[in-house]
Amino acid sequence: MAGFPRLLETTPRPWIPFKVERELGAVCVDRDHTHGSSPASILLDAYCRGPAPEHMARALLAIPSEALAERTDTRVTDLRSASYLATPGLGRRPDFTIAAGDMVIRSFESPDPQKTVYLVWPVKCDAGKASMECRAGRGRKAYRLGADGGAHDVSADVLPSDPQLSAEDRARQHRHGGSDLFLFDDKLPYAPTMRWLMEFDPDQPLAADDPRRVEAYAHFGFVRWTGERFERVERVTRAQWPCRQVRSHAPECSDYPDAGEDPFVVK
Repeated sequence: MAGFPRLLETTPRPWIPFKVERELGAVCVDRDHTHGSSPASILLDAYCRGPAPEHMARALLAIPSEALAERTDTRVTDLRSASYLATPGLGRRPDFTIAAGDMVIRSFESPDPQKTVYLVWPVKCDAGKASMECRAGRGRKAYRLGADGGAHDVSADVLPSDPQLSAEDRARQHRHGGSDLFLFDDKLPYAPTMRWLMEFDPDQPLAADDPRRVEAYAHFGFVRWTGERFERVERVTRAQWPCRQVRSHAPECSDYPDAGEDPFVVK
């Protein structure tokens, strides 16, 4: 694809911004240099800025215009100055999280390249049909690139259903001023895992012994990539839910939201 750099098939490090900088012409910064600012909310601690890798640009440009919830005529321009981060995945290529304008696309590589999935948001969605976190007609969907070059919606095949609140959960929500469930995706640039959470009024915190409590939130499961599809699980390992990048010389896992105890992350 003219104008977008090709990614060399090489083995990535835990996160590979400076490798990407050399190969793709990006300028990269880590947390010591971001000074608390970021061009995209999903890339809080570190990011690269430059033309998106060719395969990621191809995937985003292949999404049908009628599926997009945001503007559709600026994708090429946005992809020429995208913000992104790469991390090792389950395939030959690293996984990429890319913010291009109003769109985010995250690749989930597979040992079988034909099973690689691209999670894209915001896209149009309908309640009751396969998607994630569909609200007011906007949500997240999963796509695969076909031999025809098109992006095919495989949400029904690879996405689990969103968690449903029980009567006990609704009582907890009402009693403590709970929010709607939301997907916490801050870890996506580093691991193929998301988390369903509910947030509460700080003046009405959950009891310390509440079985769902994690700091100021209630936990409703993780969503992790298996290499073929996503599955919802109650617990994950630390490798599947890594701590945020900390500043130089700061202890590992010492920053929000990783400093406290998390009974759902296996040490």
